[in-house]
Amino acid sequence: MTCLTRWWLASTARSLRSSPGIEYADLKLGESVVIQGAGGLGVYAAAVAKEAGAERVVIIDGVDERLELAREFGADETIDLRQFPESGDRIKRVLELCNDWGGDVVVELVGHPGVMDEGLRMTAPEGRYLEIGNINVGWKGEIDPSLLVFGNRKMIGVSHYEADHLEKALKFMQRTRENTRTTRCSPTSSRSTRSTTRSPSKRTDTSLVGRWCQTSSAPH
Repeated sequence: MTCLTRWWLASTARSLRSSPGIEYADLKLGESVVIQGAGGLGVYAAAVAKEAGAERVVIIDGVDERLELAREFGADETIDLRQFPESGDRIKRVLELCNDWGGDVVVELVGHPGVMDEGLRMTAPEGRYLEIGNINVGWKGEIDPSLLVFGNRKMIGVSHYEADHLEKALKFMQRTRENTRTTRCSPTSSRSTRSTTRSPSKRTDTSLVGRWCQTSSAPH
């Protein structure tokens, strides 16, 4: 298997995780999307959301290269965990960027339950909180259920995809393969997703994730 083939398959797999989620969240033209985590799934979620008609895509992370890549994949705004170390400040910033309303769709791609309560507080009334990243069985987190009830918010979990999502993912890759969004991450580009999402030296600093989760646990 060539490097290009492996990259294509990996890219399609990331798109497959992101695309069904955006579809199940029923993203509508002109809505806003907030993404927690700018790893491989996060940057592809940004591209998928923009392709689906999101007016504004906001992504949160704490690594320079990931934030830069997210912007190239379609993110309109980025929130740096190092500049906004407190949960309340991040929530306030999301509201500012989303017309003082919150994200119509908020996507969890950090992979830690400690960020869920914060994510729900970033979700607009009538909005949808999309849970994709928490795949570790037995991990537990706390949320305030009243955020769902009084805001008429929905929480949607996504793991599997249907056969037609594979076709959609491949077509998405074909449509965008000439864009900087995909060529930026190809094996022949100057920087690939491998350097920003897979190399241990480039992964999100665990202290950042820990701080994210710790500051997210307090009520606001």
